[in-house]
Amino acid sequence: MNRADANRIAETVTREQLAAMFARARAEITDWTKASPNNPAVTLGWTWNLMWPVFKNSERLRLPIIRSMVRAFGDYLDDDLKPPKKPRRQLPVPAHQDPVFD
Repeated sequence: MNRADANRIAETVTREQLAAMFARARAEITDWTKASPNNPAVTLGWTWNLMWPVFKNSERLRLPIIRSMVRAFGDYLDDDLKPPKKPRRQLPVPAHQDPVFD
């Protein structure tokens, strides 16, 4: 998820929605060795190990922490929370001529 969308979502997301996001991420992520969107120097597993205990043990989460959580695992939020995907612009068909080998 990109930074701007994560910022927008973090302002309105509830703790229950974050809990559902973490549960879905835990169930659906199969490759925990992929680079984290927050910091490509660490893996998703490392990011999970940093964020899950904070979420689990904190009564009140601060906005910067929520932003990081949404940025890392926001793809696993409910579809109604995520911004609609913009359709990709179709590229025009390029002009073509067969090569002449004389």
